[in-house]
This record gives sequence, structure tokens and C-alpha cells, in this order.
Amino acid sequence: QGFWDLGGQSEEARVATQREIRERLELDQDLLTVLVVGGGDGLGGLDAITGALAEQFTADQTRRQILVVCGHNHEAVKAIGKRSFGEWADVRVFGHVSNMDDLMQAADALVTKAGPGTIAEASACGLPVLLSGFLPGQEEK
Repeated sequence: QGFWDLGGQSEEARVATQREIRERLELDQDLLTVLVVGGGDGLGGLDAITGALAEQFTADQTRRQILVVCGHNHEAVKAIGKRSFGEWADVRVFGHVSNMDDLMQAADALVTKAGPGTIAEASACGLPVLLSGFLPGQEEK
């Protein structure tokens, strides 16, 4: 199943799919889940974005989970994996993944650079997107 198979799903079916995927990924069913993505190269200040989200969750005293996909950026995987984000943010860090469709369906919101492929995938899932930046060139316009 890919992300294009989600069109026309009812809200009840979308929630059921999200619960099933969260269970399979061993995520907390009841926590708001933010997916942070930096494309295949893991660009866009993933560590800073994750830290800013965790700081906001701490300020709100609201526990959330953050899924960070670093792509092929092994340094980001190490840096984020070593860092403590406090008691209000449950952070899971991934390198390159082959289940982006599952991660998007498990999430409640996406923070990403302005990569057209990621934006299209999120739109197909009905996933709200917050753009954190862009790379010069195709993402600039």
C-alpha cells in the first residue's frame, strides 16, 4: 500500500488506519504526533526544529511524540539520538526509511522543508504541513 491509496477514505476509516499503524509502530495512541522530515538528505535543521518543538511542548506542559526522519544524514541521526528533549517530548529518530506512507498516516502534522514530493505525499494523506524552509532552486518558487 502506498500513500496514493488513501483517497476518499472516511474520517472513521482514516482514524482506524492511524490507530493500526501507530500500534504496529509501537507509538502512543493518545499523543499528538508530529513528523519532522528533511528529505532524503536529511536537510533543514532537523535538530533545531525538534528542539523547538520540544521546548514548546515543555512550555505548554503537554506531552507529545515527535518522529524525526533524517534520511541519509547519519550525523543528524546521531546528534538527535543522543540529545535529551525532556519529559514532554517522546522523540524517535530514523535514518532513511521505506515506510514514509506509514509514518505520514501515523502523524497528526508534518514539519518539512518545501520538497514537492513530500508535500504531495502529505496532501494525498490529508496531513497538515508546516514548511520550515526550502533549498535554493526548485523549492524556491
